[in-house]
Amino acid sequence: MIPKIIHQTWRDRDIPQAMQAFVASWPKLHPGWEIRLWTDDDLARLVETDYPHLAELYFGYARPIQRADLGRYLVLRSHGGVYADLDAEALRPFDEWLGADRPVFAEEPRSHLAETVVAVRQFSHVVSNAVMLSPAGHPFWNAVIDLAIECRHALDPLDSTGPFLLTGAVEAANAEIRPEVLPGYMFSPRDKAGRDCTDIDPARPALAQHHWLHTWVGADETLRLPVRLKTAFRKARLRWRERGAEPASVREAAVDRAALARQAPADGTVLVAIPVRNAAATLDALFAHIEALDYPAEKLSIAFLIGNSIDDSLERLRAFLARSQRRFRRTLLVEQDFAAPDSGPRWNLRHQRVRRSRIAQARNRLLDAALVDEDWVLWIDADIVDFPPDILCRMLAERARVVHPDCVRQPGGPSFDLNAWIALAEPRDDQWIKHVRDGLYQPPVGHLRLYQHDLRHLRRVRLDSVGGTMLLVDAAIHRAGITFPDQPYRRLIETEAFAALARRFDIEIIGLPQIQIRHAEG
Repeated sequence: MIPKIIHQTWRDRDIPQAMQAFVASWPKLHPGWEIRLWTDDDLARLVETDYPHLAELYFGYARPIQRADLGRYLVLRSHGGVYADLDAEALRPFDEWLGADRPVFAEEPRSHLAETVVAVRQFSHVVSNAVMLSPAGHPFWNAVIDLAIECRHALDPLDSTGPFLLTGAVEAANAEIRPEVLPGYMFSPRDKAGRDCTDIDPARPALAQHHWLHTWVGADETLRLPVRLKTAFRKARLRWRERGAEPASVREAAVDRAALARQAPADGTVLVAIPVRNAAATLDALFAHIEALDYPAEKLSIAFLIGNSIDDSLERLRAFLARSQRRFRRTLLVEQDFAAPDSGPRWNLRHQRVRRSRIAQARNRLLDAALVDEDWVLWIDADIVDFPPDILCRMLAERARVVHPDCVRQPGGPSFDLNAWIALAEPRDDQWIKHVRDGLYQPPVGHLRLYQHDLRHLRRVRLDSVGGTMLLVDAAIHRAGITFPDQPYRRLIETEAFAALARRFDIEIIGLPQIQIRHAEG
């Protein structure tokens, strides 16, 4: 049962003039109902009193909207009733829904799916949190809270607490606790552009209208003349610096399309390929997890490449292979040093081209030496110290040609492998040109990109780029010539360039934000 309470939230009790008529519509159509406005202070007291275990999460949010989002979920969990944004107008009484035994939501209008912010997340629908109904104490809200904890590192409030998080919670809910989701027009017969929804059913009139006073899309920015001039100068300078570089078309023309068309079986043989350098501290943990894989050992080939190491990694590798060679389909150890030793901090942008070029060379050398007739290649960094035994089976089960789990340093922590990303938009010239260093596009973290920790409300996402901490690749892709460019390709290099080249040939790259592997600290 849904109690007769209307909940709304605002920072204080001074309701903005633009929303007062919408707020007044609720008591007008619901005489005898309790009307409660929750201020920021009220929500803070609710958290401190009823949800002290969530205080760090709630008060740690960077933006007020995140606290408002989580606050409305906690209000409905504690008290039940109807929640309505201040810019939501009641059109009819909600009494017909008082007998509901589970939360009741509505989708966003279908036209909103065309928004870039939705499209890059590949949603087929979005559940709105602007108007919601719920019985008190419904267990669905526990799932929402758990997911909010998982998504706490997401940069965008839409993902960390807002409609995208709610959509993920609804999609993941089992039938016993799954909310009812109404057509979008029921709570918003017009979309944010004022257009009528196309799915309106005259037999079921709308209950409310969300007026979308706060939208997802900002106004287009007009560039000032000095910015345009600086951008033009930077582009001209970059063209001069790249005048002798190999055109991207040369690498693309070298791809063997016939070889690329052959797709691997989901239960095929797998080459586990691991480049190693000074990894003695992590190898034993990695060995143990390889041995614990629940994939048939007779279908696994294990290959290491070691180079430029000064610790006892080589001795550890030899000992592991000596005791394991009879267990696996095939084993191999490649020893090769590479030029250009490290100089300076590992993550310094000035060193990325040299550092990652060498990593690409190591990967390609390992491929040349180790890939024989295997159907798949599972790349694993030597610093990976924990992953579930069924991870290979779960990656293969996606039936995708390239698959990437989320790599973290701490369970539930932010993504460590930030080379796995989704582009939010094609950057304007002034947005990308200033981030090109040494021929590589190296934007700051979060610049027009989403990472896997932003998307933990989704089981599966399409990635635009990959890292190499753990990467499953259909071996036919490598055999076709899509390997790891050691020179800039479209101003990317190594795994990012591999992904860019693969995507030129319409290869879908899948990320698994809810499956985590762990990288060693340090």
